[in-house]
Amino acid sequence: MKVTNKHNLAEPLYNAVKNVYPPKPNRLSVTRLIDSPLIASLLIEHWEGLQEDVIDRLWALLGNALDHILTKNAPSYWITQDKIEHPIDGITLVGKLDYYDPQTQILGDWKSTSCWSYVFGGKADWEKQLNCYDYLNRVVRGRVSKKLVAQRLFRDWMQRKANDKGYPDLPFMEIEIPQWPPEQQEQYIKDQIEYHTMSKQVECSPEQKWEKPTTYRVEKTGRKSALRVLDELAVAKTWCIDNGYGIFDKETKGAIKLKAGISITERKGECTRCLNYCPVRSKCPFMEKQNA
Repeated sequence: MKVTNKHNLAEPLYNAVKNVYPPKPNRLSVTRLIDSPLIASLLIEHWEGLQEDVIDRLWALLGNALDHILTKNAPSYWITQDKIEHPIDGITLVGKLDYYDPQTQILGDWKSTSCWSYVFGGKADWEKQLNCYDYLNRVVRGRVSKKLVAQRLFRDWMQRKANDKGYPDLPFMEIEIPQWPPEQQEQYIKDQIEYHTMSKQVECSPEQKWEKPTTYRVEKTGRKSALRVLDELAVAKTWCIDNGYGIFDKETKGAIKLKAGISITERKGECTRCLNYCPVRSKCPFMEKQNA
């Protein structure tokens, strides 16, 4: 993979991210394990022909900087940045633990991330990742964890949204992650290895594609926010009628007539990751469907 610098960013930024290393067929990082087999297989197959720009790697750079700073300032008795490898079902599973506190037996993971990954369900991936780390920590290192913790620095946090439902109260949160029983951790890892082995050319799931469905916004002239956002046009029309914003138009046989200043706007859905963030989007056999 070639890292380009199309925007002519400062040389130190480019130098910090230009070195990337190809994945190996017989090794899976925990991050890859919980992700799409299609992405992993296309990375291996097309590595030499892929390109990624430095602008797309800046958030990863910020994450590496956070790792470095927090590791440097962690208590001396913490075990930090512990890379663990474990052969299982024909592959080597690789994970790097951010920290383990042997006194409290807390296993933690720190990341810089978007508020929206917290608001819109990123916690599911955090749960999978930390339980895989817990498995490696226990099976390979013999360490018991009493608690799993995700520490998150929200890079796009806004004070004015702090009181919104579901939005983080602060730009930093420590989130306790559900800890699975040992047998559930092992079965999940084995299932994911089989998934990667058997499903290399299977289309990514909606969650893996960060898919946003098409929605229909009931809008009122002069108002910034929608009156209502609904998943189907028929449901949006019915809502307008039920709430006094429209009536059935007998002359058009079932269509509705909206009140003055009221409109229904379609907002096309999209697969955000496929269109903007996937490193193998130029090689994906399903991209034509995403662009349709």
